[in-house]
Amino acid sequence: GGRGGAGAPPPPPRHNERIIIVNQGIFYPIFMMLFTFLLSLPRRLRSHLLSTGIGRVYSHLRQRAIDRNAFANVDLSSIMKLLVMLLIFSGRMGDGTNNNARNNNHRRNAANDAGDAYEFGTVAWAHQLLQWVIDYWNGHRVHTLILASLIGFLIQVGLMSFLYHVLWVERAELLRVWSGQEEQREEDMVAGEGDGGGTYGDGG
Repeated sequence: GGRGGAGAPPPPPRHNERIIIVNQGIFYPIFMMLFTFLLSLPRRLRSHLLSTGIGRVYSHLRQRAIDRNAFANVDLSSIMKLLVMLLIFSGRMGDGTNNNARNNNHRRNAANDAGDAYEFGTVAWAHQLLQWVIDYWNGHRVHTLILASLIGFLIQVGLMSFLYHVLWVERAELLRVWSGQEEQREEDMVAGEGDGGGTYGDGG
């Protein structure tokens, strides 16, 4: 009797337990796979972007900014000054753009009529260049002031010198980073150090 009880199969699950097991077996793994994929998606995207040329350059510039402490002079007061200037210049856009466009058309027509009196030469070229500069300033005055404000902000906080040094002075290193040669050189250096350590150990 004891042997028969030990070798007997377990009792079948009840109807409710069978439904719970079947439902968990269908939906739970799918939910876990989806949840795991969503959690790993930012890491996969980051690794994929950093493997591209733009990602390598971004990582290099970020590391250079940390090494040179490029954002040391960026504070709240300088940012507020920049925002106020941008708001002032942006508020001048609107009706002034339409008026400038109409004035530019009148000036362009007058310049074309007066240009017939000039012969092709230095005077005519200088007149056309000056007229183009005036028309450009009248049409893009606000955009030019905004761009000048941004450049002035970069110069004030020292980011312009950082960008000049990293993008122009170190342009050869930046090109190596873009093409992936910098990572290959680091891997070769690590491999060389490993080979040197093994040789030293054998010699000892």
